[in-house]
Amino acid sequence: MPPSIRRVLVSGCVAAAAFAGPAAAVTWNLPASDISVLGQQAVLPSVAMASGGTTTVAWAAGGIADISAQVATRLAGSTAFGSAQQVAVVPLPGDMYPVSVGVAGDGATTLAWARDDGTNVVVQAATRPAGAATYGPAQEIGAAGPSYGGGVYSMDLAVAPDGSASIVWRHDDVVGFNVRAATRPAGSAVFGAPEDLPYSPTPGTDSDKPQVVAAPDGTFTAAWARDGVIQVATRRPGATSYGDPGNLTVIPPAGSGAAAPQVAAAPDGAITAVWGLNYGTDSVVQAATRAAGAGTFGAPVNLSAAAPMGAVLLVPQVAIGSDGTAVATWVRTNGIARVIQAATRPVGASTFGSPINLSAEGPAGVNSNRPQVAVAPDGATTVAWHYDDGADSTIRAASRLAGDATFGASERLSASPSYDPAIAVAPDGATTVAWSISIGASSVIQAMTSSATTYALSTTRDGDGTGTITSSPAGIDCGATCRATLPLSTAVTLTATPAAGSSFAGWGGACSGTDPTCRLTLLGNRSATATFRKGTLTATVLPSRARMVSGQVLRIGIRARNNGATTATSATSCLKLPSNVVIVRAPGALRSGRTVCFRIKAIAAGATTTRVVTARAATTRKVKRYIAGSVRAAGMARAQATRKAVVISPRDPSTSVTG
Repeated sequence: MPPSIRRVLVSGCVAAAAFAGPAAAVTWNLPASDISVLGQQAVLPSVAMASGGTTTVAWAAGGIADISAQVATRLAGSTAFGSAQQVAVVPLPGDMYPVSVGVAGDGATTLAWARDDGTNVVVQAATRPAGAATYGPAQEIGAAGPSYGGGVYSMDLAVAPDGSASIVWRHDDVVGFNVRAATRPAGSAVFGAPEDLPYSPTPGTDSDKPQVVAAPDGTFTAAWARDGVIQVATRRPGATSYGDPGNLTVIPPAGSGAAAPQVAAAPDGAITAVWGLNYGTDSVVQAATRAAGAGTFGAPVNLSAAAPMGAVLLVPQVAIGSDGTAVATWVRTNGIARVIQAATRPVGASTFGSPINLSAEGPAGVNSNRPQVAVAPDGATTVAWHYDDGADSTIRAASRLAGDATFGASERLSASPSYDPAIAVAPDGATTVAWSISIGASSVIQAMTSSATTYALSTTRDGDGTGTITSSPAGIDCGATCRATLPLSTAVTLTATPAAGSSFAGWGGACSGTDPTCRLTLLGNRSATATFRKGTLTATVLPSRARMVSGQVLRIGIRARNNGATTATSATSCLKLPSNVVIVRAPGALRSGRTVCFRIKAIAAGATTTRVVTARAATTRKVKRYIAGSVRAAGMARAQATRKAVVISPRDPSTSVTG
């Protein structure tokens, strides 16, 4: 292909979002870019996001002499994918079934595919450890079987946060199709031997479209259609196999049945399954949910209106955000055109709302197909699909921001002809859609990404004390900067630090408690208040009871106590003596007449310190006076104390000082 033609094709695809028409809910700020190279047939991409935001796209690519599993990665914070890597290769006339990708909590990435060398077919997997640049060697999972009879068909991969993973696939046992699974426990580098789901396949039965999902605790739930019945099986953490399958639907009458299940996990471990059910005369999309900790699913409920004879409900999909928002989407066709529909189950709700159309009810021949859905941590949702009006075959998407009731107008993401969208959302809300586009004799994988969702975090200081609030990651230093804008799902640590003489009294708003450190996840605009209180001092004149006999020497002290939660700095304590008391000795004191002051510098929280002078009564007459004491420190209120001093003559020993 001449370079000039290549540039025209690429620039047309890059500019696609610019002529989308009405404003949409998100901004696709990383325009369509090539991930795979020209000269190959790259198809059926799969997308996964790591918790830190790194994006991985995997696909199968056919070349002149071979077909390979390939992958490309865009690091968190980067705007471009790195070069495509070949993970496994099979010479032609071999084949490689669609490549699935999953990411563990630490960023380790696993690929799974089926390798067919023309004679035998086997499931394979390879893993790139966290922080590594390349994938390890491919592991063959189970024994290879003949390409026809014993072949591997549709398959799916799920990876749990702890790194455990499970692969399910449709397997031809010659006498019938059944579902197999292989699982890699957390901490292991290899998958175990395959197991049959169900365990005793019956000749002539037909299991199809297996799917698997990992709950946050490492529980795997697989679903598939078996002779028109949706079945599920679960493998709990620590188990060595899946449990016995259970039915989500009843055995259908002839000419009807359920098909194409999809499963999604909520943050608490609840599992929701969706599927299409054909009654013979009409069809609906259904869903069932297994609550967190429950052993069985609830009864199925209809998500869509019944589609009449001649109408079909196809390829349902479901996704659940980390806030608990669940969204199901599917294709509804009325015999003339196909439309994308969606229904939402809001946070805290037990049922899905009424379905809405995401694409227009077009004229005959205008079809929308293969919807893919992703729900961000705050509930924002993007649905992407393949649109074909007979002249153009493109990828379109519609988005709904968190809290909005409706989706924005759909946008065209790709040039034509494009196919097979895949979607994933990062923790910061940035959504990536990948697809395959035909460019001359080649098919190229492309991807487009929306901008991250951002929210405001505001902080306020309250109370009669002083202090600062800082954040990690940086952004707030309040003091001067009390508000920051950060990406969705940012894990923020706020720290309240009282100034000298003040103490931290507690949090309000999005934070609570009296721990000076507050940790929160930004799933919306948030505000937090830190209350600071001035520290308190007490002053005590010593001794509490003493007689000052005329002409004799007495030790007089001032005790300072810091009752606050932080160190009192630049502290000073003072004693003011009566006129008939003469200071004899005051080590380390600053004198000014009858007043002596001591520089203490610092008093630790809860600590006391005492300074003493030696004084002598200078009269023989009985005189009542007061000794005055005071303590002060930076940022703290001054504390004062007095004590009555009675000077007596030696001939009156019964008289004492009271205070």
